[in-house]
Amino acid sequence: MGKDTPLRSRSGKRPGEMAKDSSVRQPDGTQARQRVVTRWWLCAALGLALAPLTASSVPSPEPASLDRAIELLDGYAGESAMLEQAKRELDAVLKANPDSAKAYREYARYFILSGDSANGLGPMQLAEKSIDQAIQLSPDFAEAYVLRGHLYTLMGRLSDAEAALSKADALGTADPWLPLNWGDLRMEQGRYEEARAYCSKVVAQPPARLKARLAADDCMIDYHRATGHSELIEPVYQRELSYAPKYAWVHGNYAAHLLCTKDDFMAAEARSREALALMEYGAARTILTGALYRKWAASLDRKAMDEAKQAFDEAWSISQTHPVAVMSTACKGGPSVLAVMRASYETGRMPTQTPADAIRRAAEKAPNGAIGMFEIQVVASGRDATNIYLNSEADYRDPRNLTVRFGPAATKAFTKQFGQAPDVALKGKRIAVAGYARQQRIDFTVGGKPTGKYYYQTHLEVTDPKQIYLVQEAAESMAYRESVMPAAVGG
Repeated sequence: MGKDTPLRSRSGKRPGEMAKDSSVRQPDGTQARQRVVTRWWLCAALGLALAPLTASSVPSPEPASLDRAIELLDGYAGESAMLEQAKRELDAVLKANPDSAKAYREYARYFILSGDSANGLGPMQLAEKSIDQAIQLSPDFAEAYVLRGHLYTLMGRLSDAEAALSKADALGTADPWLPLNWGDLRMEQGRYEEARAYCSKVVAQPPARLKARLAADDCMIDYHRATGHSELIEPVYQRELSYAPKYAWVHGNYAAHLLCTKDDFMAAEARSREALALMEYGAARTILTGALYRKWAASLDRKAMDEAKQAFDEAWSISQTHPVAVMSTACKGGPSVLAVMRASYETGRMPTQTPADAIRRAAEKAPNGAIGMFEIQVVASGRDATNIYLNSEADYRDPRNLTVRFGPAATKAFTKQFGQAPDVALKGKRIAVAGYARQQRIDFTVGGKPTGKYYYQTHLEVTDPKQIYLVQEAAESMAYRESVMPAAVGG
């Protein structure tokens, strides 16, 4: 699973074949001794015997095991047996030819994909050592630098990634992963238009190399999401499905988009089931479970209690995890998460938290915010040109204050539904709010210009009147639903 995401795997990428005229330079005696030490350490980590090495050693031809290992790594989509077989093939290559730079590079891919650790080092560190060894054996190995750039991007070492990819550019390669890895790096750096330009080079090519083409389209999905054009994502998924209909991750990633971005839980359920029919894997199960909990919430809203119980029971049978925890893992935020949290609160499964809890957790989770049901007494209110604010303290600047903020659309919807604006209808009331408590930086200004001094408020943004509950009315709703459907809410 890759960057979408926790639900999308991009780490399966591999550089292309080394150019046919690439050569392995012969080291002098000092370099040979250094290589013995390095190879001894790596072979110990890989569980291999160290073959003799002299300064005059000449690499033997690559055995067929290398091609089989590459094919297995290319085809990997979550099946651990394929990785283990690839490792056995690579062990055979290095036993026959300890100077195989290509085998060390492929071993780096194995570590990235498998997450294996050895000798106190994690998979990323082992992958780095494998790539270092490949480059030491073949200093002009452009594709090894391509993979090094990808690894350093995954590790957050962005300046090192830039240097590695620039070196690959200087050496020259037609490897499609070079522009794709540049695209990933530029996305991480927030240089979205440059990322789009790099990835478009591969999108324009026929999908002969499936993983590279999928990675290019995934890059475009990331670009559309980052630039606020989620409406352009759907056609990209449809394109992926047209040329990779049997690739489980495409169905699963599309299901995540349907659930988390579009709140289309019925389509997400169907698409996640298709993914699981192709391959059993955790991310698709999480999306299916989330879609079922979202169906549960929608059925409760319609008072379709039998349907709600059926959806809840199936979700619980897949994962005995709190509905909100499942949704937060699947989506990280959005309308589906809030809908399931509201259903959990209304059925007595979601306790409320205090303003102090909201302030503490928002600081801990900054800048993303902390999800929850937060209960406040509306003591004061305020307005500006666009927003209405409900405050838990008389002074909104009080560090203990939690502010509930209504934007123009939420204010209009609330007023239409209840006949009064939020600050009129709710002042003095005790309310519970479903949402994300987030820190809001407030700058001090002089003459309209920031002074450099600031403080933080904690805000709960309301986008839908359904996020707001009068505490007494909510308690009555809970009593009603418990009385007619106890089995559907307790697991």
